[in-house]
Amino acid sequence: MGRAGGKHFRRRPRSAWIDALRVLAVLLVVFNHTPGYALYQTSSGPTAWAYLFVTMLTRVNVPLFLMVSGALLLGREEPISHTVGHRLPRILGAIVVFGGICYVIRFGGTAGIVRGILSGDTEGSYWFLYAYAGMILLLPFLRAVAARMGRAEFVYLLVLHAIMTAVVPMVSYAVSALTGSGITINLTLPIAVERQLFYPLVGYYLGRVVDVRQITGSLLAKLGLAALLGIAASSALTYHQGVTTGYTEDFVSLFDWVSAVAVFLLARRTLDGRPALSERLPGLCRVVTTLGPLTFGVYLFDPILKCCLWPPLRDLLDPVLPMLVVSALWCPVSLAVGSALTWLLRRVPVLGRIV
Repeated sequence: MGRAGGKHFRRRPRSAWIDALRVLAVLLVVFNHTPGYALYQTSSGPTAWAYLFVTMLTRVNVPLFLMVSGALLLGREEPISHTVGHRLPRILGAIVVFGGICYVIRFGGTAGIVRGILSGDTEGSYWFLYAYAGMILLLPFLRAVAARMGRAEFVYLLVLHAIMTAVVPMVSYAVSALTGSGITINLTLPIAVERQLFYPLVGYYLGRVVDVRQITGSLLAKLGLAALLGIAASSALTYHQGVTTGYTEDFVSLFDWVSAVAVFLLARRTLDGRPALSERLPGLCRVVTTLGPLTFGVYLFDPILKCCLWPPLRDLLDPVLPMLVVSALWCPVSLAVGSALTWLLRRVPVLGRIV
């Protein structure tokens, strides 16, 4: 890829750990859009807690996608014209084509399709496309921030995010439970709070600034413990709210950033560290690096596949298997079929550029 000034730099070889995170993230996204994700809302006692644990684990999906994007995009030098003229049309094309297809399936016609696409009222899971388009438009500014971000700035960013997205909601809920009225803080910190800004910066730092040799077993163990504690806290608050006032998703993302950081660094240490798993299991890594570039298409095709393949699969397996298992089995089905369709669509002129 060229950059301003006429200079060129070589394309990086595919990184197995990046593609592994993509595959994991898309599988979790697919699971999040099945009944298995919300089973905790119709359960009670230990069963509800078990389902809550599964739900909280899956919340790393979108953070991982955005962190991977940050690791890949924020370190590149390219003119704004390339960012807007090359990257943005792909996302807008996906919104129009796949959003339009889902709108027709959902409403049975094209009346109001333009309004639906502009407002995002085509398919609920496509909200990410609009958020990602916003990130693409802000890439030049995010790159400038990333270029000047050192360890102190990174830690400061994490602290601000923790305060605004975890501490404040928990304190507000506790105050509300005790007094009947929560607290409201009139303070906005977009870079530290908005996912499409925060996670790319975190992914860039952890993926391109941190030396893989710094990702020790001790660090991963501490992060794993912190992630489990965060999942426990999110589950407890969600469960308490559910049995008192009714279930919402107010607390499911309190500490998903901790889990995402742990998974991100574990993948990098395992597949890019020394000894690298990519060298010991080259066959597995070839599969991962084959599927990784197809995951965006898998995400786009999944809502469409659910309309035709999910009902017969559910009707076949639901009488003999728990819905959690049925939902989990749908994930590799969607991955396989979506990957095949993406591979085929990429061979179609113009349309192939959006997946």
